[in-house]
Amino acid sequence: MLNEKDFLNGVWDKYSDYSENKTNDKFYRKHYYKNTEGNRAIRVLSMIMLVVTLGFGVTYAGTYIYEKIWKEPEKYNSEEIRQITSKEVEDSLTKDEAIDIAKQITGNLGKNFGNVVRAEMNKIDIYDLNWYIDTDTKISVSIDAKTGKLKQISDWGIDDTKIESTVSRDEAEKIAKQIYYELGYKDGEYELSSLKKNSITDDTNLWGADFCKKYDGIYNIYQCVRITFIPEIKQLTIYTLFDDEFENNPIVISQPEAVEIAKNKALSMRPDSEIKKIDSKLDIRKMNTFVYSQEQSIIERDNNIISNTTTIQNTDDNQVYVTNETVRKVWVVEITYKNDLFTDKDSYFVDCTTGEIIGGDSVK
Repeated sequence: MLNEKDFLNGVWDKYSDYSENKTNDKFYRKHYYKNTEGNRAIRVLSMIMLVVTLGFGVTYAGTYIYEKIWKEPEKYNSEEIRQITSKEVEDSLTKDEAIDIAKQITGNLGKNFGNVVRAEMNKIDIYDLNWYIDTDTKISVSIDAKTGKLKQISDWGIDDTKIESTVSRDEAEKIAKQIYYELGYKDGEYELSSLKKNSITDDTNLWGADFCKKYDGIYNIYQCVRITFIPEIKQLTIYTLFDDEFENNPIVISQPEAVEIAKNKALSMRPDSEIKKIDSKLDIRKMNTFVYSQEQSIIERDNNIISNTTTIQNTDDNQVYVTNETVRKVWVVEITYKNDLFTDKDSYFVDCTTGEIIGGDSVK
């Protein structure tokens, strides 16, 4: 799509070309071209109207393309967001349907499903409703309660501590890719983004590998295949899928602009803190309510002070804010504050298209 300047230049070039060749056009000479002051004024006025119209069109297109995406959070009781409604039960897979899917997934991986010892639907948060199924062969499967998509399958029937660790990192990488292909994935579908040995205990020989989709040189951790495996016996123990919808939004906001946006927000929220340094990078993150929640706490505190409350009222610990878990490209701006006692950092997620702060996190 041409930008405004290129489009107007193109219109003017065509107009000039038409004017220069007007004497070759009989229709033009007969019906239009009379070089009078009136016609010249009309032509000038027409061009001005065209420019103004195009200006409005470009503005409208820009408004449409870069529409704000931040969704105002809603407040829930922390227990309420884990309650399964009758409508959710109605829209979800039945227990038998969930077990059949779990059994098929287990069989496709060449594992023994056994007999079901637990099958229940649980809701971790407002967006995460799953069926959890355990069997007597120490197989655990979790699937999306609405779509039936696999979330995770684990095989707890293998004691990796009984197997001596002998492979190198290069060998582990080859085996990780072999398992990846055996799961039905192809070259280019996902890329190996992480490979490391599990260091929970000294005698473990479990390795973990992440294969993620990549956009603009960034690994998307929300679209990822994660495997935990024992390379010595080429055995898959945990297979996890992350498959959130991703809005591959364009990079419009520059890095310096994003830093300034985050810095201004930080100064407004922590005016008494001194900034030590600012780091930033392009990344893919999920919208969250961290910054919004902090702002609401400040507002409640200030309201209490204004109303001459002698003690600041504690907010209800059971109340949580929830917003859409949209996944976007953002500038992650990490602000480190001067603190002699502990690490004190706030990160702001600045949407790289709209410039909105759509989330963040903190390290203290």
